Amino acid sequence: MKTFIFILITLAICTGLYAANDIMVAPTSSMTSSGLKTSSAAISTGLGLFGGIIMKTDGTNDETVVVYDNASASSGTVLFTGTCIGANISCVFAPPWPVSYDNGIYAYMTGSGTPTYVIYYDSRGK
Repeated sequence: MKTFIFILITLAICTGLYAANDIMVAPTSSMTSSGLKTSSAAISTGLGLFGGIIMKTDGTNDETVVVYDNASASSGTVLFTGTCIGANISCVFAPPWPVSYDNGIYAYMTGSGTPTYVIYYDSRGK
């Protein structure tokens, strides 16, 4: 049953996300949104599950985001690394199943121009 629910959530993330007026929106699910981020940021603390990320470029410059199992710095275990090519404008990355983390989520972003991202996670350590 858990697998079925996760598949539904993954499909919702992959097919239901869109950018409207430069604001990223997602359907309601059990995952929490980080909100729109424009730079490296601490996303979550404690135990949880990383569910995916939407990255949006400025249409010219590439954007790379590295997601770490760390509550406050860009170090520790890498949960995800992804690059969105500038000409693609937006990219959605969702693992086939959630990736667990122990310490939190810290997202380290590189890219020029005006890149943004939104991370989806399920925090279980609160």
